[in-house]
Amino acid sequence: MGLREGNEFTDDIRVIFCSLIGYAVFFSVAVSLQLGFSNPYPRLSLAVVQIACAVLINMLFGRFGFGLSTIMSVLQLGIMTFDFTRTQDRTTLAIVFIAAASIIVTLGLQFFMGKVYSRMFRVKKLYNQARSQLITATEKNSQEVKKETSNIDRNIVKHDKNGISNLDPLTVLPNRYKVLEEVENWIDDKISLMQSGGGINKSLDENITIIYLDIENYNDILFRLGHHPTDLFIQNLAHKLREEAHPHDLLGRVAAGEFVIAAKRSLSRDALMSYVSALTSTIKRSFAYGGEKISVRVCAGCSSFPQDARFSGDLLGCAEYALVSGARLSENKDSVALYSEIKDPRFKVHGTSLSKDLIVKMEQLIPQAIKNEEVYVVYQPQYNIEGTLMGFEAFLRWKNPELGTLSAIDFMQVAEKTGTIYDLGHFSVRCAIETLAKINATDPKLKMTVNISSSELKNGDIPGLLADLIGKYRIDPSNLIVDIPEECLTTSFDMVRPAINYIASLGVYMTLDNFGRGYSSLNNIPLLPVKGIKLDSNFTRNVGFGDEQMGILTASIIDQMHEIDVYVCATGVGSKELFHKLRDYCCDFYQGGFLSKPVRADELDEIIKTAKVPSQVWTQEAP
Repeated sequence: MGLREGNEFTDDIRVIFCSLIGYAVFFSVAVSLQLGFSNPYPRLSLAVVQIACAVLINMLFGRFGFGLSTIMSVLQLGIMTFDFTRTQDRTTLAIVFIAAASIIVTLGLQFFMGKVYSRMFRVKKLYNQARSQLITATEKNSQEVKKETSNIDRNIVKHDKNGISNLDPLTVLPNRYKVLEEVENWIDDKISLMQSGGGINKSLDENITIIYLDIENYNDILFRLGHHPTDLFIQNLAHKLREEAHPHDLLGRVAAGEFVIAAKRSLSRDALMSYVSALTSTIKRSFAYGGEKISVRVCAGCSSFPQDARFSGDLLGCAEYALVSGARLSENKDSVALYSEIKDPRFKVHGTSLSKDLIVKMEQLIPQAIKNEEVYVVYQPQYNIEGTLMGFEAFLRWKNPELGTLSAIDFMQVAEKTGTIYDLGHFSVRCAIETLAKINATDPKLKMTVNISSSELKNGDIPGLLADLIGKYRIDPSNLIVDIPEECLTTSFDMVRPAINYIASLGVYMTLDNFGRGYSSLNNIPLLPVKGIKLDSNFTRNVGFGDEQMGILTASIIDQMHEIDVYVCATGVGSKELFHKLRDYCCDFYQGGFLSKPVRADELDEIIKTAKVPSQVWTQEAP
């Protein structure tokens, strides 16, 4: 019993005791007054009050009240009987009868209340038994339901540790999220194999191929048959595709009538086309429903790593683009298209067109190129909306005597595929932080942005390197900005989360790079401790050419980012029209060839002294 409960119990006993003592005192005083009064009316009135009090005490205090009221009534009966034998007073005789009636009433009341309490006890006992049985049955049913639910969760719809569904509930095939995750793991394994040495040639020969299959007339079938028959058709189709697909390939359902097959093995063009033909034939076989044959039209698109894309999200997007382009070219007839044979206007470069021999040569030359200062860092100024210099972004360049000047996109992609991205990443970060320390001596508010790839975040020691360099050069961590690749949100977020959290703990600012490249979602922004986003140049390029829809979308994104205190930086600002449009949308920061081209470290002092974009550029109105 708790302290509070003990106090309450003591208070109850005190109230009962005081009430009974008060009743006894009142009864004694009433008897004394009855003996002292000669007027019969007060004496009889007190007798009636006594019997009423006896009944009340009996009802309120149960056995205690019954015992005390009975004792007092018997005493009154005895006293008044003795007084009557002495005085022969009729009023006294009436009081004797009232006292006897009081005893009879309290006895009858106690007997009646005993019966009531007994019945109430039996009812309560039956109620408790029924309640206990009900609780037992409910707990048993609950356990059975939990067991069934657990079996369903394990066998039908599996989830990862973040609660994201991995399987399509209709076909029990991997969904888009799971396919992207698995393909990204394959790519990481290939990069690790190439980095370890001895597996470079083998890794280059064994590609990862994505086959994207789409039922073109899925909506027609759904409208014609309804949901339930269409679901049965999809389930049957998934079963047939499982049987037709290579046992080592990954089969997934990524949308209503869309399936993806990922193959981690060598496939020549002829072998790939033959494989796709067998898969599409499986889908195109007519099926019957209600005595009516239903024909199915299929399109397929294919892409390969590393030729077409570096990341699983890009790889899937390339296959989907090939599918859509192939369908358009064939005018809704069954078709198969390879991304490598289609000109994609969305991106200037999706992969590298370099030969395998040159790729191997580049991989061998990159470590030596750093020592020979063939690889160097350039810095592109970044300005705010008022035209004031805010900082710089560091970019790598490579000029080789034997190979000539190579595209940064080409050699960075090769570095990521072959594992030399880590050497380049270390070199870039060291140079950028050393330069930041020098320019902060002139202007402590200037910032430096460095780029870190998904591979470095997952497998490298970049977080530790950043911590060491920040301590070595004694820079303000908030002046260092790390660009996080956008694709890591959808393909490997769980793997890069520890590195990102550690970088954030250093006080380093982070921005989401390449935003709008193809798989961005505004809902993903809160997943990262980012201070800003960088709009991809491919995303904003058409804004400068009067694309109203793209302009509305860009303005909306900027407004939504400002609502959650995330700044927006536009990259690739290469024209006056684009620059002034973005200013109208209240974009926060700008960088690009129109404002200033990237410069070497020895040219930074001149830009810092100027500290502003020329006024004629900043105030000039777009036509």
